[in-house]
Amino acid sequence: MRPRELRAMEWKNVDFDKKTVDIKHAVIERYEVIKDLRKKPKSYEVIGPTKSASGVRRVGLSDLAIQALLDWRKELNTMPVAMRDSIYVFPNEKGEFRSASSNKCLIQRFVKKAGIQDMHFMLYRFRHTVCTRMFLEGLSIQVVQQMLGDNTSTVVTSIYNHMTQEQALSACDEYYDRINQKNAQKYILD
Repeated sequence: MRPRELRAMEWKNVDFDKKTVDIKHAVIERYEVIKDLRKKPKSYEVIGPTKSASGVRRVGLSDLAIQALLDWRKELNTMPVAMRDSIYVFPNEKGEFRSASSNKCLIQRFVKKAGIQDMHFMLYRFRHTVCTRMFLEGLSIQVVQQMLGDNTSTVVTSIYNHMTQEQALSACDEYYDRINQKNAQKYILD
């Protein structure tokens, strides 16, 4: 999910039995009416449409993700009423969707608590990592594109696929080995 989709995620869109989440909206930025062309208009965030029409999608969740969400739900039940009763999966103290800065602070706390070096950790890096891992596991470009909710396969391959040269060479070697084995059968005489 995109971080803005994650921030807008509602409990009603999570299906624990089917292990899916429906992504239907995202946090978007709106701007006040421009009154003075010399000044940048003020902006504010609201719930709105996903980045593109292909962003509306159903995403499968792993058993680990399902368990994490169930554990988070239990944790929310110990928090103030506004958070506990919020429609959002990751609400702020008022029960509303989290701001980008609030998310960033929360992630930095987890990074510090986990003892991870500060690597300018961002939620979007999870998206890149998942995409690369899906390619390494052999998922087709169409499947990855659908999961990420991107318009074109070009976006997926050019932005999210972080294949190293060693990985590419290894994949080529495996491919050539399969071809060689297949062709070797043709040349074996009885």
